[in-house]
Amino acid sequence: MIDIIALKILGIVLLAVLIVIISLLFIPINLYVKIDEKFDYLFKIKFLFFKFSFDNKKEKKPAKKPDKQKNNKERKEKKEGFGIKAIKKLFGIDSFQTKNAKGKKKATTDNAKQIINTLKSYLSALKPLLKTVKMKKLNLKSVSAGDDAAATAVQYGVMCALLYPFSSFLKSSMNIDENAVSINVICDFESDKSQFEIESEISIRLIFAFIAIVSIIRKNI
Repeated sequence: MIDIIALKILGIVLLAVLIVIISLLFIPINLYVKIDEKFDYLFKIKFLFFKFSFDNKKEKKPAKKPDKQKNNKERKEKKEGFGIKAIKKLFGIDSFQTKNAKGKKKATTDNAKQIINTLKSYLSALKPLLKTVKMKKLNLKSVSAGDDAAATAVQYGVMCALLYPFSSFLKSSMNIDENAVSINVICDFESDKSQFEIESEISIRLIFAFIAIVSIIRKNI
């Protein structure tokens, strides 16, 4: 008799735990991310009343006396973040001769379009999962600048070819709030420092994400 009562109590407890777990899966998780051209990042996670944040910002050290022996190239490399350098290296836009800039700009822009189309083709397979994500905010800012006007123009063309099609793909693939997306691509010939920043906030319910993942796996088996 005691064993039957104990089993009933255990069953009730397990059922209550299962109900709580399933209920939690329906509660949205909010994710916030901000990354700049130096790959300095800030991540925030919010679930119910729990909040977590991560970043890689270091404490500022006392400013050192300027080294007069550093040349202009070293100063420029110090100004530009790793992300900008990677983009310039990938598309070969570190230096362009003005007389050849037009043809090279078209070829480089075409390469950017090819890359974004390839990325979109891979992400299309994940559309069921992307549909479960609610985009609350997406701010993309790019400032193309530099000493070489031709290279700056090419960089501007590349960023336009990357950001606008990609944002359009996200709009068609995700559940996005009205006026949540802001794309700002600028070409600044008066500055010598390129900038890039992405800021995004999304909300996702794990239960729907899990169902979408199972659906994707079943389609590819």
